[in-house]
Amino acid sequence: MGFRASSVVYNIAIILLFFLHSCATVRLHHIGRMYPPSLSVDVLYAEKDVKATRYEFMGEILLETTEPVITPFMEQQLIYEARLRGANAVILGELDARFASPPGPEVTIRVIRARLLRYL
Repeated sequence: MGFRASSVVYNIAIILLFFLHSCATVRLHHIGRMYPPSLSVDVLYAEKDVKATRYEFMGEILLETTEPVITPFMEQQLIYEARLRGANAVILGELDARFASPPGPEVTIRVIRARLLRYL
């Protein structure tokens, strides 16, 4: 019972953070497989850091943002999304940039690529 309550509080906190920081995040995309949600996600910065001997690459999450760097909030958002999709690890990757011209001034959109892994 305690686990459910803490999980609900965690989910509500993440949702509130999404609303507070929604101006910085443009879009989030998931490409790949999904499994039941996982309880925890290892955060890695390179594939060589994976400690599991057997794992499956299950897809990617792409986070589009107008922020110039990866913020702690964005990292938490990627971890949360990885957990929802059943990943056991997320490899935070590159930050690519492109230009967009919505009505108004030109904006730089940065794409953060996070690879999702599931341990076998």
